[in-house]
Amino acid sequence: AFDSIGAVTVSNSGDLIFNTNTVLPAMEDLVVNNSTFSLIGDHSFNNISVDNGTLSLSGEVSAESVTLSNNATLTHAPTTSTLEHGLDLNVTGTVTIDETSSIDVSGKGYPAGSSRGYTKGESGPTTSGGAESRCGGSYGGLGGEYSSYDTNSVYGDFTKANDLGSGGRYH
Repeated sequence: AFDSIGAVTVSNSGDLIFNTNTVLPAMEDLVVNNSTFSLIGDHSFNNISVDNGTLSLSGEVSAESVTLSNNATLTHAPTTSTLEHGLDLNVTGTVTIDETSSIDVSGKGYPAGSSRGYTKGESGPTTSGGAESRCGGSYGGLGGEYSSYDTNSVYGDFTKANDLGSGGRYH
């Protein structure tokens, strides 16, 4: 068994995906080049670097530095009807994102539902109190309403996105 790994590098269109049952040793550096890397759980790195790739981190992640370049994307796994996924990133040094790269978690919050949209519940995703027919989810402001149907209650602050966005209800 390994106690630590100096660096993990995924490159040249390789895909490396770990699920929640995978326990990884401590890693100093995480480097993703022209590839996709997905990791769920709490982890700490010295440096995270993504060059022309996608890095999906779900959980509490700490690093001394993060660099995204050449169409790189940092995101997290989508939330499902039973599991919440989010990115809690703590960087003690520098974050560098070039003009072609982004941190993008669009569409990764609570999912839409067929009877009601999912929203934040006491113990995870719930449809109780979720948006009704053809209504948008509410996070940081009231979601779109349709006819006499209601959207879910407003929660969160759009200027400090500390919670997942809620799903609307599709028809």
